[in-house]
Amino acid sequence: MKHKKLSNPFSTGGGGVLFEAHVQAAFVTLMITGGYTPCFPSRAIVEVKLQGKVDGYATDDLIVTTEDPSSKVTRKILGQVKHSIAFTKGEKLLGEVLQAAWEDYNNAAVFTKGKDAIALITGPLSGVDQKNVPWLLEHARATASTEFYRHVKQANFSPPKSEEKLAAIKQHLDAANGRTPLSDEEVFQFLRHFHLLGYDLDIEHSVTKSLLHSHISQYQRTSGCGLAASC
Repeated sequence: MKHKKLSNPFSTGGGGVLFEAHVQAAFVTLMITGGYTPCFPSRAIVEVKLQGKVDGYATDDLIVTTEDPSSKVTRKILGQVKHSIAFTKGEKLLGEVLQAAWEDYNNAAVFTKGKDAIALITGPLSGVDQKNVPWLLEHARATASTEFYRHVKQANFSPPKSEEKLAAIKQHLDAANGRTPLSDEEVFQFLRHFHLLGYDLDIEHSVTKSLLHSHISQYQRTSGCGLAASC
């Protein structure tokens, strides 16, 4: 008797959709419990829009609108959700993500430079990507352009593969720009708006799930509904 081979959801193609749904639910949970969002940690979420293409966004998995509690000024996060991705020159999926991000970044109708953010939301990354890519993005936000590129080239200052990862990002951005090479300054300004957010939502007992459950718990208590109560 032949035994059917078992497959997990990610190997058969359904896991990515499930991960995307979990990420979307996480942001909705933060919104209804008064939580704050990554990228703008002091701003509350006031709206979560799913599948933004109908409204003219290229980055369409998740559009999160945040609001400053005192000034009421809003800012948006345009999110693409990919469970697994590699920051290499040959990674087709990264090219698709950066193509959509570049289109929105240059579309004043959906994105305001210096104000809004674009986020790639992923599951676990390779050790090399995890060590190098977040460093590139955070360092771009913390330095001036000339200082940033000087630090990337300094072996004793930057992670060992940062120059290689930056070259991969630039190659995909050049392709998104109609294969017209971008200047260092243009790439730098884009990096300042681009965020990489890691979520472990495909793990049953994950840190992210624990924090979300804690948010729901606090919301229930302040609503007069204890954990053991039926509301």
